[in-house]
Amino acid sequence: NAYELTGFYGSASASLFNIVTFGAAYQALTPTVSDSSAKKSNSFIANLSLNTDFIPKISEARAFYIRTNDDNPFDFANPSSNTTLGYRVAYKVAAGVNLVYNMQETYRDLNGDRIISDDEKIRLVTMETAFTF
Repeated sequence: NAYELTGFYGSASASLFNIVTFGAAYQALTPTVSDSSAKKSNSFIANLSLNTDFIPKISEARAFYIRTNDDNPFDFANPSSNTTLGYRVAYKVAAGVNLVYNMQETYRDLNGDRIISDDEKIRLVTMETAFTF
């Protein structure tokens, strides 16, 4: 069912002494119809990046948290199937060559109980070689 939503969106970012940059965004949407299938949609996205100029051999370091279209996107202790989190670290092997480690975790509520158990976590780990010209 398609229905109209209304609400607000806000975002902010900050840098701490040009060492750490943090960004976050929040969206809260409420249905404009009284249809029982219409649901609120709240989303929260955050990211944290380190300025790697001060860390030898590390060319990138960042982490992220994404929780979209959820009743309570701030329930960090209880992820939902709408949650994705992870990090990315790049190690400088040579000039223009990086070894990148990515970790991303998502969740599936296989039994529909809205509680994510260990066997419902999906962890994706990749290693890549990245070339920059």
